[in-house]
Amino acid sequence: MGYFSDTRRLGVSFVLTLPLLVAYQIGLLSVGFDALNGADFVTRMLLKLGGVGFLVANASLLVVFGLTAAAMKGKGTAVTGYFVPLLIESGLYAVGLGYGVLAIMREVQLVAWPAAASAWTFPPDVLARLVISAGAGFHEELVFRVGIFLGVGALLTRLFGDDWKGLAAVIALVVSSLAFSLAHFTAEPFAWFPFWFRLLAGAAFGGLCFARGFAVAVYTHALYDIWVLLAHGGGA
Repeated sequence: MGYFSDTRRLGVSFVLTLPLLVAYQIGLLSVGFDALNGADFVTRMLLKLGGVGFLVANASLLVVFGLTAAAMKGKGTAVTGYFVPLLIESGLYAVGLGYGVLAIMREVQLVAWPAAASAWTFPPDVLARLVISAGAGFHEELVFRVGIFLGVGALLTRLFGDDWKGLAAVIALVVSSLAFSLAHFTAEPFAWFPFWFRLLAGAAFGGLCFARGFAVAVYTHALYDIWVLLAHGGGA
């Protein structure tokens, strides 16, 4: 099998996202835990191990990555060789997602078009924004796409049978995208523009997760947030 087929496999995807997870968790030690993602239940559990335990757990994740990547390579899946095409593919999706969702919203006139963004400036807290983006990419995709979208879809299919598989996927996509959008308003006031944008972005991430796999959705989300957080101070 090749890159496109391998990256659709959930096991391969988890291995590919482990370095991003570790980078995020170690980054938290540098910028502070105010950058902890709201959907990040993993780090909260690891912090209960204490500082040394936290570092040991992350070192263990890297060891797991190395051993699993070596085992997969022995079976013909060159995971480490997938990072460059994965970043290129995800980067293209990230750029397309932002412009595409905004174009859809403008076309169907869901809400008033926002004011033009100010000129790009290099933010002083760039490391914190990179850490926030990595955390959002991994943890929000884990919770909303794997946990809710794939989970609800599998549950409904199991309950109603394969004949309802298509409808189950649509229902799961709507539920996960709605939950993804609304979850952001636990930390900020509700507004219609970000609600609709995140709803559509969540649907796009769900489509990517379904069609291209968890890793592609994770890196697309992280790269999109890096772009938005660095340029405008927002995020999906």
